[in-house]
Amino acid sequence: MEKIDAEIVRKALWWGWRVNLSTVIEVVSTRSSSELHSIKQTYSFRYNSEIEEDIAHKTNGNFKEILLTVVKSSGKYGGRVDMSMAMYYSELMQRYDNAKHRITSFIQALKFTLILIVSFPSHSL
Repeated sequence: MEKIDAEIVRKALWWGWRVNLSTVIEVVSTRSSSELHSIKQTYSFRYNSEIEEDIAHKTNGNFKEILLTVVKSSGKYGGRVDMSMAMYYSELMQRYDNAKHRITSFIQALKFTLILIVSFPSHSL
């Protein structure tokens, strides 16, 4: 199973220009500590790359911090992840990312509007 999971994470991280965060989050948050440890070893062996380094390189912000914390702690905790909490935090992170995107889009639209107003003052409201 760790071979399949390692391949799934690899493909999710190197999925063209974008990272398939949902897939990475699902694998990382639903595997036990020992399973994650096996996935990390398999990933390293198969792809000659450390999963932590690839996550650090391909993600950013809160996702990066949370994913790296979980992956790095895989040898320190022996239990399974609480699926309901994992799904809750995954949904929360996606909501945050969507809100951040909407705010960024709004700010860009506002800047563009201000540039138009300054550039063409006679046409302003």
